[in-house]
Amino acid sequence: MRPLETFTLVALLCSLLIRFVPKGKRTRWLSYLPTLPALLALLQLAREGYRWQMIPAYALTAVLLIMAVQPIVSRTPARLHPPSPRRRVLSTACTALGLLILLIAAALPALFPVFRFPEPTGSYAVGTGFLYWVDMARPDTCTPDPNDHREVSAQIWYPADPDTGGKPIPYMPKEAGSALAESFDIPAPMFDHFALVRTHSYLNAGVARAGAPFPVITYSTSGLMSSHIALFEELASHGYVVLCIGHPYWNPFVYGAGGEALPFDGENDCYEAW
Repeated sequence: MRPLETFTLVALLCSLLIRFVPKGKRTRWLSYLPTLPALLALLQLAREGYRWQMIPAYALTAVLLIMAVQPIVSRTPARLHPPSPRRRVLSTACTALGLLILLIAAALPALFPVFRFPEPTGSYAVGTGFLYWVDMARPDTCTPDPNDHREVSAQIWYPADPDTGGKPIPYMPKEAGSALAESFDIPAPMFDHFALVRTHSYLNAGVARAGAPFPVITYSTSGLMSSHIALFEELASHGYVVLCIGHPYWNPFVYGAGGEALPFDGENDCYEAW
């Protein structure tokens, strides 16, 4: 769970717990506490980015904020007499429901975390790039179009100059996460948060000059091209060039020359055989 997500959930918990304190004993600043998770949620959206796993937290934040500002906007006078037993029971039930929603809101980001890859231990920065070839001498027998030819995709990791600039690329773009989810027959957004996971690889970074030439390792995977990315980054940081080949129809997707995901039709006979 990311830091601002954690802070937002803790602020929500505090905002719910103060509802067990009688109104007559609440200080003024406690009455405005529900505005804190709203501010943290806005900051979280701006800094860390939206993901669907936080929707229950966003919804609970909005409800608590409305309940906090509604008396101020409507200028409702404070109650001078204690609430009726029925009203106390209703308030307690609503607060308990809010705690249940908060439990769900905390469970979803924990079950689908924006994880971190281990920092490479080598002395080189890590560059990466994408390669894509079409073998015009080999027809693609897995498609009904006789004009289709065999396509091969690869991703390369290599020692890079330390002054790479920019940001590391994400672990997996959203369209790749959607293709992966659909291959398991689960909702397409299930793996959208993979696009928020940062690697330690810089796209098209300059190749390191010191130590060249570098030995090359070719990795032919039967799984996802990025399934062993921590190992590839570690090897590249120690002066190896790693070339990972993506086999068409063996995976839900491969990458194009620009790093875009190229999904395969799950109804294709070759894909089903895999």
